[in-house]
Amino acid sequence: MTRVVTEALRECYARIERNKRKASVAELLAIADRAAVHVKRSYIEHGELLYDENGLPK
Repeated sequence: MTRVVTEALRECYARIERNKRKASVAELLAIADRAAVHVKRSYIEHGELLYDENGLPK
């Protein structure tokens, strides 16, 4: 049984590795566009979250 499961996992991993490729710029922009639809609030500068009005860490 262990050998069967191990072999199945190896085959699955090999299939994933064969299909692995880098995303193109167009694909990444499409993902960003789909995600942007779900953002309900306005963009906040990261500095506003990390630093106070005097520039010191919060």
